[in-house]
Amino acid sequence: VIELKRTESGGHMELQALRYAAMVSTMTFDKARDIYRAHLQEMGRDDDPESSLLEFLEWDEPDEELFAQDVRVILASADFSKELTTTVMWLNQRGLDIRCVRLQPYSDGERVFLDVQQVIPLPETEEFQIQMREKVQREKQTKSIGPYRTRYDVEVLGEKYQNVSKRVAIFRVIQALVQSGRSPEEISSKVDDKFYKRRLRVAEGDLDEKDFSKAVKGLKGFIVRDNELMHHDGRTYAISWHWGGESWHAAMRALAESYEIRFSPTESVD
Repeated sequence: VIELKRTESGGHMELQALRYAAMVSTMTFDKARDIYRAHLQEMGRDDDPESSLLEFLEWDEPDEELFAQDVRVILASADFSKELTTTVMWLNQRGLDIRCVRLQPYSDGERVFLDVQQVIPLPETEEFQIQMREKVQREKQTKSIGPYRTRYDVEVLGEKYQNVSKRVAIFRVIQALVQSGRSPEEISSKVDDKFYKRRLRVAEGDLDEKDFSKAVKGLKGFIVRDNELMHHDGRTYAISWHWGGESWHAAMRALAESYEIRFSPTESVD
């Protein structure tokens, strides 16, 4: 949420921005897509709104569990009152992500220059404040662990992996299956017809990370390090990092029904 005010003090822009942030926090992916579609039509553009949103989020498919969990706020004004900055710093200490950016225009004949300075958090302390905010958020998440924080013990073809995240679990499963001789195409057919297109990227040849990245476009969110690329029958494959809760469970259940795989939640979290 970006709140812009043409005032010297910012007025009560932090309150208005929080109202917008609360509205956005309840928005579903479908609602965001419909609003974006209307905006694109108004602008006379024919972009596909869902594809654009997924690319921006670096997702392969919509995930309502993860969508709009966190809302960032930027306040932009010529200056900010002491009351406003005090409120913003207090909110940041409690886990919100709010920035104050001062905008000051200057004219030079017919030219206009804009001086843009971030005043909260100060650039010198931004990294520290971000680390503190993330620490507070992790502590809160640990106290109220949801399904997306659950870690798993996995056994695939006799190999055991304990206390791993969902993304690591399914990567290890597919990696082990490919190394045992199963083709990614066969593995995909056991899950659903969208798995191969959305979750895998493929290139001809036995490629390393550098060559694979040159050969395949759209690799944001895919595992492409040399020791994690998968090779089968003269081809190189990469798997996606991004998994929604239900899509992960559906894929793991389907693979467990077809191969020697067991998985169960573990009590440990990171």
